[in-house]
Amino acid sequence: MTLDRDAFLAAVSASGRLSAAYAEDVLVRLAHHSAAIEGNTFTISETVTLLVDELLPRGGLSVREFYELANHRGAVVRIVQALDGDEPLTDPLVRQLHSLLMDHLLHDRGEYKQSSNAVVGATWQPTAPHPVPEAMRQWAEQSDWQVRNLTGVDRLEAIARSHIQFERIHPFT
Repeated sequence: MTLDRDAFLAAVSASGRLSAAYAEDVLVRLAHHSAAIEGNTFTISETVTLLVDELLPRGGLSVREFYELANHRGAVVRIVQALDGDEPLTDPLVRQLHSLLMDHLLHDRGEYKQSSNAVVGATWQPTAPHPVPEAMRQWAEQSDWQVRNLTGVDRLEAIARSHIQFERIHPFT
């Protein structure tokens, strides 16, 4: 379900964790850069126009690119809810976030890949489909433990390593 701006701001404000202005700034930057990595052509200014002003910035934009950006609202709200509830990082939470991000985009959103995939330009192969569920369970458990138990530079380094591990698993289509 793609949230509108008012629903996004109400949900984020309810937590008291982020100001509305900061939440929108995080949303715009996260959505823009995440989508740009995947080839989305919206500029940062166009992303602001879409997510903050709730206007289409120009003609000729694809519905896919619209949802690649707009779906981040629901994912950011879910992350804030998880933080507020002190939820651990789990495999089901990761799949739920993927489902929110891929709403209106993939029929199998929130489900792990069923066939092999590749990362363009990478010199390594992602994890094959069969071991992905167990690899993700282990990844989430280890990542959650590290974030909860490490501090300072050790925590930051663990987060960076965790991101690399996630990319190497590349669990979704």
